[in-house]
Amino acid sequence: MTIIFISRNREQLGQFSEDEVRAGLQSGRFLGTDLAWKEGLAEWSPLSTFGLGSSIISSGNADVVPVSGEWPIWEEAASVGWLKAWWETTVGALFSPIQSFSQMRTTGGFGKPLLYAAVCAALGGLVMGLTQGVLTMVTTAAGGEAAVPVGASLCAIPLVVGTTVVSSAIFTVLAVFVWGGIIHLFLMLFGGANQGFEATGRAVSYSVGAINTLYLVPILGILVAFFWGPVVSVIALKEAQKTDYLRATLAVSLPWLLCCGAIGLMIFAAWGTIVAAMATGA
Repeated sequence: MTIIFISRNREQLGQFSEDEVRAGLQSGRFLGTDLAWKEGLAEWSPLSTFGLGSSIISSGNADVVPVSGEWPIWEEAASVGWLKAWWETTVGALFSPIQSFSQMRTTGGFGKPLLYAAVCAALGGLVMGLTQGVLTMVTTAAGGEAAVPVGASLCAIPLVVGTTVVSSAIFTVLAVFVWGGIIHLFLMLFGGANQGFEATGRAVSYSVGAINTLYLVPILGILVAFFWGPVVSVIALKEAQKTDYLRATLAVSLPWLLCCGAIGLMIFAAWGTIVAAMATGA
């Protein structure tokens, strides 16, 4: 007899037989959005995918279409609180990315994921702007400049911080679509796009957003983001698209390698042109 384990809102409901689950779906005891696992599965999946009931499961007085997971809590921020939702989503993405992104909703639009990415980028930009402003002021003072330039540097900090915050948020939102589109294209080329662009875009939004929060820790956060960021991005893509690590890694890394290669060729060509011009002039 097959035993199915069921979880809802990160709490175990117990283990049940297929007949019990089928009866529970009909009575409303279980929902299609509940996560379930049985022997032989690599990860937890929505109960609606087990083929034990209708693909549209009744919940209360309304019919709802089941979503593909229960993470992130950010998408319930209005009910659980914005700070708690932001914190738990960020901690989950950074410290348990496999578990978190394997339970990520792959449908539901881009609004909330993009808002999360923008908020995280703004917070990271706030710290980076403050750090830049303070370093500028300290450098000016250490250089023996007059009091007026130091005072001007101090007054300029709010402008620097504000500009960094706004530009970081806007750039991140644009980058999610551009970078997400490039990654999805490469994933399609490698045969790893098992779901639509929405799944990729949402994964990129939450992974990039979480990585940007590392910039809240000056200097050290940049180093951690440089090494840990690509790992989180690969895991997020792999889990969202239900593909393997090789395809996810290629989809994330090849665009960077091609971009760096193109820049290298441009620099090499420019240097060759300069050397040729100097030789001609000589």
